[in-house]
Amino acid sequence: DSSSEPTSAFRLPPEPVLDPRGEIRTVSVTEFRQLLDDPWSWALRRLYRPEPENDHLVEMDGAVFGSLAHEVLEGFGEAEVARHARGERLQDPDAVWQALEAELDRRVAARFGPRAARARVAVRVQVEQLRARLRAFAQWHSDWIDQGWRVKAVELSTPEGGVPFEWGGDVGTIGLKARIDRVDVHPETGRWAVFDYKTGDRGDDPEKSHRKGRGEAAEWIDLQLPLYHWLLPRLVQSREAESRSGATGPAPDPERIEVGFILLPRSLEVVGEAMAEWESAVLAQGVQRARDLLAEHLSGPATFVEHRAPRWADPEMEALSGRTVLGLPTEADGTEDA
Repeated sequence: DSSSEPTSAFRLPPEPVLDPRGEIRTVSVTEFRQLLDDPWSWALRRLYRPEPENDHLVEMDGAVFGSLAHEVLEGFGEAEVARHARGERLQDPDAVWQALEAELDRRVAARFGPRAARARVAVRVQVEQLRARLRAFAQWHSDWIDQGWRVKAVELSTPEGGVPFEWGGDVGTIGLKARIDRVDVHPETGRWAVFDYKTGDRGDDPEKSHRKGRGEAAEWIDLQLPLYHWLLPRLVQSREAESRSGATGPAPDPERIEVGFILLPRSLEVVGEAMAEWESAVLAQGVQRARDLLAEHLSGPATFVEHRAPRWADPEMEALSGRTVLGLPTEADGTEDA
């Protein structure tokens, strides 16, 4: 029929149904955000691990900027763990800042080579922006330590196969994996603080980044902090934790564990801790939501749903799902923090 519209055998995405059953043995805490947003995209990444390459960057993107900040804070944190284990501490914000700045300069030189000082203007500006954020962090850290807190561990990791996490009663168990940026302890009160560093410009607090809506009707959009809260007592007692950081001993009381972010946003007056103000029942709901997601998406195939497919940062990745390249409908653009 000459009046009919032309058809094509070329189909995007190439595999509209993906079946992760039996293929996935571990899951990272950070994967749950994508699993909540679009299970098909999550399955695609886990089964095929597509990673676009971009050799045209003239400045640090959000991931590279955040990675550099994490490297600096990791090196500084490791030195703090050693100092606190010896009963020592840096005496004032200037001493903290000197240690941080030396670590920043070392990491920049390692990342950008001997010509770091002559890097592109955009990169040099970004390094100075990070320097300003770390200067504000130095003041916050000094004040935090003055309150009696001590850095107990940095980059606290789960064992290679993860921590056993039941997702369906007798149906299945998966290895839950994570690497916690920083764990602090308050020896006088027995309180623990579990932190994730956030370098996004907006500086969203835990409530905004984890839940949409308020009260009982709130919908989880991320499960990172509830799962960190669940993991910490198990990591403190594990031999793997001992070999990595020395953060071992009696398991902390879950009621004395606080979870939150250390924010390093564009607005320097916001730099510092942002703790989740969730009661135990809310944290338990987050962990149960994670179990329910795994029960749903490890028990059957994931189907491509066009309106749920996220806008990936790289247009070539978007092409895998047929977005933008062939003009498929998209939701309103929004900028996400790194």
